[in-house]
Formats: sequence, structure tokens, C-alpha cells
Amino acid sequence: MEHRWGERHALERMVSLRAGGWRVLARVRNISSSGAYLQCAVPSASVARIHIDFRDGPDSVRLAAHIVRRTADGIGIEWAEFAPQRIMRMLRRAEREREAAQTLAPAQADPRVAARPGGA
Repeated sequence: MEHRWGERHALERMVSLRAGGWRVLARVRNISSSGAYLQCAVPSASVARIHIDFRDGPDSVRLAAHIVRRTADGIGIEWAEFAPQRIMRMLRRAEREREAAQTLAPAQADPRVAARPGGA
């Protein structure tokens, strides 16, 4: 059964997960206003509630979540509280960073043009 509401967005970001006495790093693969998919190894199968620490520019954001799905390489989580303002702010910042990186990246030469006789 699908628990998600809100559009899923790709977001590559490292976060810290905490629960009980453990802490692990995880890679966010996608995120929505209702939850996220995190690539990680959770130490205990009995853990259901976790806290996720995001670095959002100069700020840190800690969100509580519940594990709703486990896979071989990660977990699906649902936010414990409706958190779209914080999530949307992170997504907007990530989009601006992505656009800036594309603007600054040097243009790649098309190898097909150089390979043609009389090409560059």
C-alpha cells in the first residue's frame, strides 16, 4: 500500500540518522512532503522511529520519522509531522545549487563533430 502523498523529488544528500544509541550516515535518494527513501544500513530491525539530521546550507534541520519500508539497501520513511516547508526549502536550495553547477560547468565538445572529416 502506498503511503506517500506529494511529488517525489530526486535529492542526493548525505544525512545522519539517529535512534536509540546508534547513529549512521545515509544518502537521501528521493524525498517528498510525506517522506523519503534513504540508502543506508540500519543496525536494528526493531527500530521504527528515527531522527534525521540534515545540513541545509548554514542551518541544521532535525526531523522525526517512522520507518515504513525496508529494502536490501535502505529504508523508506514517513515524516512524523507534516514537514513540507522545511523539505521544500531544501529542495529549492538543491535546485539552485544544481542550476549554478550547470552554469559553471564548461561546455562539453560533441565528439561526433570532431570525428567528422573537415570537423573541428
